[in-house]
Amino acid sequence: MKKQVSVAGVSRNGDGNFRVLILKEVAGERTLPLVIGQAEAQAIVVALEALKLPRPLIYDMFANTFEVFDITLKEVFIYNKKDGVYFTNIICEQQEKIVEIDFRPSDAIALALRANAPIFLEEEILENYGVNIKDKVVFLKHEMSLFDMDRTQLEALQEECVKAEDYEKAAAIRDVLKTKI
Repeated sequence: MKKQVSVAGVSRNGDGNFRVLILKEVAGERTLPLVIGQAEAQAIVVALEALKLPRPLIYDMFANTFEVFDITLKEVFIYNKKDGVYFTNIICEQQEKIVEIDFRPSDAIALALRANAPIFLEEEILENYGVNIKDKVVFLKHEMSLFDMDRTQLEALQEECVKAEDYEKAAAIRDVLKTKI
């Protein structure tokens, strides 16, 4: 069964050359962290922030090519994980013909963000590898998502949780802080 997810954020993974992409279940509380390359992370952030670069990235060229040839990116589907590798297809349509193309998850997601296409995960992946984060909290008397808070708000809330010895909530906030660049 497919579960729709959205990109919750991209975080640094220490000083290494890799980043962590956080996918969040649209109708739920589970998240899935994916380790991705720095270049792919930058391409995803460019799309998330709707930044205009002086020259197109490869993902922009794909999206432009799809548009020129009237190809619609219908969805991205991360359908399996084997030996630590996630398997992903992009599903495209051109003149009523549906085609599935094998892609790396990070590349498919960078393209999906440019094409405004939905991203799906196989339910089994979320069950086996997802992290359940209760992401609704009351902050300054307003209920808001941890993912909508900025770093300063999250750090303040985490400090409050530690002082109150609510370590479970502090750990959840720590996980969300990792998604903030």
